Amino acid sequence: MRINELLESDQALPPKVAEAFMAVADEQRGDPEMAMLRVQHAYKGGVLSPVVEHVGDLLHRMTEHADVGMWLEDIIEEKVKRGLSYLTHGYGFEREMEENIRANNADREKLDRLLQEYANEHKKLPVYNVAHWYARDAAIAVGEQDWNRAIQALRALKNMLDSGRYRKYVSSYTLDKQGNLQEYRP
Repeated sequence: MRINELLESDQALPPKVAEAFMAVADEQRGDPEMAMLRVQHAYKGGVLSPVVEHVGDLLHRMTEHADVGMWLEDIIEEKVKRGLSYLTHGYGFEREMEENIRANNADREKLDRLLQEYANEHKKLPVYNVAHWYARDAAIAVGEQDWNRAIQALRALKNMLDSGRYRKYVSSYTLDKQGNLQEYRP
């Protein structure tokens, strides 16, 4: 197995790799995005809406401009910070979410079903490196209402950003012996 060592930020990805990364961005804007909108509509506002939006958008932003080596570090950092801010707020994310559900007369069973659909749609997205994996896992964890796992995934991304190595992580990939791009598996 040939592994492309973590790329420098100014180094272009091979066209086939860039195309695969950008295909992930396009896929995320399809069914996962529609699932997010259904959650927001059913939830009717509150702390969950920005979390499903910002966390679900991470993988899209990481991959949408792969052809020109733009990894949108500032946008990713802002979305990670927002997600962590909501999920770790001292009042308690789950407590506030439950209060929002009651205040908005949202159908809890329907919301649970829609959140699981959100998770399932994100599970279908391919990932090609550890940064992609954490972004997707954070969205899946939000959909599965596993707040601690979502926080862990977002913190892993924050650590990549804080270390100054985000661009290297987000642009890395592995090719097999035939030169085919391999999905990342931890």
